Amino acid sequence: MPSTTGADARDRLPALLNASKRGECVTVTRHGRPVAELRPIPAVQGRRVSAESIDWIERQLADLPRLRRTRVRNWTRFAPVGMTRRD
Repeated sequence: MPSTTGADARDRLPALLNASKRGECVTVTRHGRPVAELRPIPAVQGRRVSAESIDWIERQLADLPRLRRTRVRNWTRFAPVGMTRRD
């Protein structure tokens, strides 16, 4: 695992990030002692969403009241359809 000084790491950060992206680990040192390690993050495996879950979400959204935009004294707010503004 290669090492570099803090000042050198600051000057070469884009190159060190590219090396990390390729899977390399780099140790950053200060006064000859390791203080940090730059290494790649393992890939995160995403979860697939089932068709049943999507259908359930769509049913829940369909049950929500529709919203319309109203302007009140230079402020924009959302109000349920059919609701009137009180002055």
